Order: sequence, then structure tokens, then C-alpha cells
Amino acid sequence: MAVEHDSRVGKPLALMRSLAESVNARTPATYWTISVNPITDSDEFWTVARRYRGAITEISFLFIAPNMLGVSDSYADDLKRMRDEENAQEVLLAIRNSSGNINPETRQVHQAEEYVSKGGGRSKIKSFRKTMYDSDAHISKINFDAKALSDLRDAVVDEVFRT
Repeated sequence: MAVEHDSRVGKPLALMRSLAESVNARTPATYWTISVNPITDSDEFWTVARRYRGAITEISFLFIAPNMLGVSDSYADDLKRMRDEENAQEVLLAIRNSSGNINPETRQVHQAEEYVSKGGGRSKIKSFRKTMYDSDAHISKINFDAKALSDLRDAVVDEVFRT
């Protein structure tokens, strides 16, 4: 879902999370819940991971258990099992090393970051007590030409209602 950023209204991520929480609170506890996470640019995560290598004390991933059809990779499959067997809605993975000697260049970290960068959760990198990267602060943005968007909307409406 794309959301327009209008600072007069508020921050899109906070607004969408508030809307999701409101809908979830009004819906009986079921197998399905709405979770809102940004699509991010993994390059920013890797720039920070490489810059602070040797001083990274924590890399954490908060995964949202998938509830959509067609998602298939090793993380999604494991999260689906946790959703189905343990009734997990979220799964937290925190890799910690108090001396700052975490190796971020592993297959597991690459797969985890790829999963969350597509909106499947959140990621953070900490160097001692300071957060160096937070995926919530690195949301991918796309600029649209208002006229082109209006023309596209009109074309879609014309196509849908053409008889």
C-alpha cells in the first residue's frame, strides 16, 4: 500500500500503524491481524553494517508472521510454521555480542534483511547503546507526478466502467 506524505496530516507510517491497531482492536482475536511495516532500501542497512563492523553489539529483526498466500522462502516458511504451531504474530531475532564483534555478512542476516526490507518486519543495528540504523527511519519513497496519476486514475475508471 502506498501512502501520501503530507506533513500537515502526520507521518504516514505512524498513521497507518494507528489505523491498523484500531482495526485490530475492534476485530475479534483471530488468525489474521493487520501489521504495517515500511518497504526499505537494503543498501542503507548494508552501508551502516559495513561502516560499523567491529562495533556492532546488536542486530535485531522483528518478523511479522506472513498471512498471505504465495509467500515462499526459508524465512517465510519458518514464520508460517511458528504462526501455525505457536500462534505467533511476531517473531524477534536479536543477535548480540557485547564486545561489538558481530559478523553481519552471513547468509542468515542477508536473508533476514531481505525479508524485512520487503515490508515483512523491522530491523535495527546498534553500536553499544546507540541505534545506528532503524528501518522505520529508512522508508522507500516514490514521487508521482500528480497529473500523470490523475490521468491514470481516469483511464482505470473508464476501463472498469466501460460497457
